[in-house]
Amino acid sequence: MRIRHLISNPRLPLALLSLTLSGMLWAAPGDTVQAYATSSVSYDDNLLRLSKDVDPVAVAGQPSAADTIKQGAAGVKVDWKQGRQEVLLDGSINRTVFARFTTLDYQATNIQSRWNWQFGNTLSGDLGYDKTTSMGSFSEVQQLTSTLNTHRDQFFDGAWQAMPDMRLKGSVSHSDYNVPSDAVYGNDYMSYSVGAFYTPRSGNEIGIRGTRQIQRYPVLQVISGTPVDNGFTQNQLLATIDWLYNGHIRLNGQAGIVNRNHNQFQERNFNGKTMRGTLTWLASGKSQVNLTAWNEIDPYDNLTTSYTQSKGISVGPTWMPTAKLAVTALVQKLNRDFLGNPYYLIFPVPVREDTVRTASLSINYQPLPALNISASMQIERRTSNQLYVDYADKTVSVSVSFLF
Repeated sequence: MRIRHLISNPRLPLALLSLTLSGMLWAAPGDTVQAYATSSVSYDDNLLRLSKDVDPVAVAGQPSAADTIKQGAAGVKVDWKQGRQEVLLDGSINRTVFARFTTLDYQATNIQSRWNWQFGNTLSGDLGYDKTTSMGSFSEVQQLTSTLNTHRDQFFDGAWQAMPDMRLKGSVSHSDYNVPSDAVYGNDYMSYSVGAFYTPRSGNEIGIRGTRQIQRYPVLQVISGTPVDNGFTQNQLLATIDWLYNGHIRLNGQAGIVNRNHNQFQERNFNGKTMRGTLTWLASGKSQVNLTAWNEIDPYDNLTTSYTQSKGISVGPTWMPTAKLAVTALVQKLNRDFLGNPYYLIFPVPVREDTVRTASLSINYQPLPALNISASMQIERRTSNQLYVDYADKTVSVSVSFLF
């Protein structure tokens, strides 16, 4: 049986679940089965991400685009070990309720399952299936319409420690993305990767990795009567590094070349450099600072069929004064050019260019091993060379989770 058929088999999550539950009947004392519940409330003063020049009454029939969102979830986590094998399962049911825009209320079931396998001393990897249903961002639709989406991901990856300081890795995955409110955004893709990595005894790693992604959109996008096939094939060759220097500085990142060819409108193809790197300063046992910079192409979000060239920088300090308390901040600036949008190829209009600035602060407090409390605040501003795309937004949220 070919690997693609294996990871695409819908029986995979059921098999993992059956294996996990059967193992629970004779689980060792160290195995873990935990039920949990979470609850959160958040206030978003511009949920629909409307421009200041847009009247929310005209868009949503309400005097304001603000809303209060309540979420609750209950689930079970399983961590089953047998010899060198480990099976992880997380299944939950969640409910989300909107105080103003009640038509967006939804209930969903999420599944995460994974088999961390190891054979002998040199072969290891993961086999898994994830299914997540959530409400997407309104930053692109900017109107009162459901952005509910379901994402399924099946994957297999393996590593062979060919020599004490040389590891070979490979992976294959299949993902599909479904948006019931607009089928044109639904897509699925296959992804393949292979790589070779130098792994000294220090635990550091440096290597080279090649990836290939084939993505298709079953429903064509129609722009002013023109059907557009947004499918593409993307290849990347990347040098990677994960290196701890002198006990206080860690560098993690990748850089290389990317080539993206579209099935239609070859003018939006991309061939260029890509990079992302994070420098972490471990200032002390209680604090660290992450500095991240990137220049890459990526989808703006899943609710668009175009890609963007994304250039950004972020700084994120973390302070942990005690073992129970952590405070994290983030300041980020992001520039995006919508190079892959076929609209700009059909019509002689300027390519859209956005700048997004974000600042956030979060506090996480764990007074008991089974109890976790967190609070966060985020401010975001977007400017653009296109009319009515700009917005300003503030979000505040509090959440509590408990393990039984």
